[in-house]
Amino acid sequence: MEKHRTYFNLLDAFKKGCPICFPVKENIPKSMDDFLCERVNGPGTRNEIGKSSGYCNRHARQLQSFGDGFGQSIIDEDLLGILKEKTEKSTKRVRKK
Repeated sequence: MEKHRTYFNLLDAFKKGCPICFPVKENIPKSMDDFLCERVNGPGTRNEIGKSSGYCNRHARQLQSFGDGFGQSIIDEDLLGILKEKTEKSTKRVRKK
């Protein structure tokens, strides 16, 4: 029976600890790099990030550690714009009362 790459990757994962945690940890840097280089300009992606109010603290720090200031600044600009709009709406409601 022919063994595929996935089989050998699984064997490596068992040697390094949990076979679920290891591949996830190993793939995070590539996924984040791909996100910052390729997906950050997609309006759909940016819209979904805005709806969720950004990232959790852990992943925000991980993205920042990649040193891609341009990709990160695109998302941060969107998030700051959303925060500004929410703040302005709240301020207007307070003033009316």
